Amino acid sequence: LKVAERSYELRKQNELQKRLSASITHDVKAPLNYVVLALQGIHRVCKIEHEAIADEVNNLYEVTKQISQYCSNISQFYKATFTDRELEFHKANVYDIINEQIKIFKHIASQRKTSIINEVPTDLSIYTHTDILAIILHNLLDNSIKYTKNGTVHISADLSENDFIYLKIKDNGVGIDAKELQYLNDKESTEPITEGQHPTDGLGIILVKDWIRILQGEIHIDSNLNEGTTVTLRFSADAMHFKSIQ
Repeated sequence: LKVAERSYELRKQNELQKRLSASITHDVKAPLNYVVLALQGIHRVCKIEHEAIADEVNNLYEVTKQISQYCSNISQFYKATFTDRELEFHKANVYDIINEQIKIFKHIASQRKTSIINEVPTDLSIYTHTDILAIILHNLLDNSIKYTKNGTVHISADLSENDFIYLKIKDNGVGIDAKELQYLNDKESTEPITEGQHPTDGLGIILVKDWIRILQGEIHIDSNLNEGTTVTLRFSADAMHFKSIQ
């Protein structure tokens, strides 16, 4: 019995390790795309006006710094998961966490002529694992921007009468078809989508479902083709502090 239990735990750890590796691969892709675009921009402006190089280099620095921080977050979570250390939850400002993720994607969004609007109250705080929440928001923003062109991505928060906090990421992009949407909303689905409208979307959402469980939250996706997608994260308000802006 002990051998069987040990084998089961090893399989679980191996699966999580694979997903951590997949997360790193998946989530550095978008900001690295901007690095490529920035380098192309530097090459172009060098031929025209040297004074413009400073802005391009600064943008490149900021995005690279964010990539480094993201990888550090993943690394810290990995260490905590595979040791006896417990994950530590702290009070964190949700607005600030979202803004840090927006910094990573704002240049890519600009290239796609898409605006990112943070409508979360500036004083919304949550007792959470900051790095995991950042990973979740990173994945969701990545998908929204990837499939939205000449549009808008809104991030908002609501406090319901039944004491739940709802974080929403809404875009007016290409949307998801009904079959894929049903799969992504299935709590039992554990494998990424390999066919259909967005063959890479499944990886990000599957990873988010893993992370959201750790934070004891839930995720639901609403979407219509050619109209856009809304991803809703639900957390209990018991361990949160929410004040309406006057």
